[in-house]
Amino acid sequence: MPGDQEYTVINGTVCVGAWVPSKDVALPGSCDGQMVEMHEFAALAARQSADRLSQVLKALTSIDQKLAVNNDQIKQLIGATVNTQGSNERPRQGNFLRELITKRFDELPKEMLDNGLHKEQITALKEDILKEVEKLYPTHTAPSAK
Repeated sequence: MPGDQEYTVINGTVCVGAWVPSKDVALPGSCDGQMVEMHEFAALAARQSADRLSQVLKALTSIDQKLAVNNDQIKQLIGATVNTQGSNERPRQGNFLRELITKRFDELPKEMLDNGLHKEQITALKEDILKEVEKLYPTHTAPSAK
C-alpha cells in the first residue's frame, strides 16, 4: 500500500517498494516490490485513505459516545448538588421567616394589642401566616420511601 511502504515514480509508473538503482548506468534500476501504473497507485492510495478515514471516524464516534455518557453523569451530579444545596437552604429560610414574622408581630405597639378584639385578630393573622410558612418550609421532613 502507498502509505505503508516507500515508493518511487519512474517514467509514469510507480515502484511500490524500494527502488534499487543499477550499478551499470546503461541499465535501469530494479524495483524491490511491485510496479504499478500511476492510476492503479492513485486508486490504492485513495482506498487506503478511505480505510484510514473510516478508522478515524470510528474512533471519534467512540469518543463522542463516551463524552455523551460523561456529560450525562456531570448533569446528574450538578442536579444532585443543586437539589442538596436547595434542601439544605430551605430549613434555614423557613426558620428565618418564622423568626422574622414572630419578631414583627411581637414588636407591634402595645396600644394595638390593648383592644381584645384586635389582639385576637392579630394573633389569628400571625398564626395563619406561620401556617402558610410551614406549608412552604416544613420544620420536619417526611421519611423517604424506600
